[in-house]
Amino acid sequence: MRDNQITVIGAANIDIHGFSFDRMIYKESNPGRVKFCLGGVGRNISENLARVGVNVSLISSIGGDANSRWLMSACTEIGIDMTGSIIFEDSQSSIYLDLMNSNGDMELGLSDLVVLEMMTPAHLVERHHLINNAKAIVLDTGLSEDTIYHVLDNYAHIPIFIDPVSSPKAKKIKGRLQGIHTLKLNKLEAAFLTDIDIKDQASLIAAAAAMLKQGVKRVFITLGDEGVYYQEGSHTGSFKAATDKVVNATGAGDAFMAGTIYAFIKGYGLEETAKVATGFALITLNDENTVNPNISEEAISAITGNI
Repeated sequence: MRDNQITVIGAANIDIHGFSFDRMIYKESNPGRVKFCLGGVGRNISENLARVGVNVSLISSIGGDANSRWLMSACTEIGIDMTGSIIFEDSQSSIYLDLMNSNGDMELGLSDLVVLEMMTPAHLVERHHLINNAKAIVLDTGLSEDTIYHVLDNYAHIPIFIDPVSSPKAKKIKGRLQGIHTLKLNKLEAAFLTDIDIKDQASLIAAAAAMLKQGVKRVFITLGDEGVYYQEGSHTGSFKAATDKVVNATGAGDAFMAGTIYAFIKGYGLEETAKVATGFALITLNDENTVNPNISEEAISAITGNI
């Protein structure tokens, strides 16, 4: 087993991004540009980690079509170990489609993750060695509930990082946060998981405390332009970093998650972890791809020093 092995269990998609040249007009054909790239929360996290030198294995569900073959070969070329992924020959790859406005923010997204939900606990039992020997495990909630619970129930001795992905998908872990080392989520997802209407700093703090009370060790709540709030035990903090023009915001949350894992491997404390993770996100915001191919340890070090 390789040193600093991280095992990610989650989605590997083909992403189709539509960029509108001007303000979007609904129910109309909007002039713009379309870009195909690799995506999927689990895969995005894996690529970010691989590009900064972390040894990472991705366990995902892949189809048997041309898009799936592209996913497998491209991920392997990047440095992601794909030997644990499951291939369903009669299925197509997962696909994520979004429409981005002229400011680089998503107007509408649609995800087809049918093949990912075909992964079962039995598949993970067959890949026990990849999971049990990991320094940390990363899950995204595109997985089925049974698969998520299998990991939480059987690998609590390993730090588990979870990205809820979205409020609808977050319902799979609602009331089931015990054993999670790091939970990275946005304000809407935090409100959903805690039933707390987050409308000010006091309610934000209350939501983070509620998740820690349920058994989470570290919480990072990303706040968009307002930065990030974080808490571990009684240690809390927040900060906002200046951002340049946003090109594509789609992969920023995945990059932030990758940053928390990278910082964990490096042994950084809570505040430094938040800064490094923010650095990952800022680099990602400045590129059309879901993962900025220019991300590196040197780039992260440079940008973190200016936060």
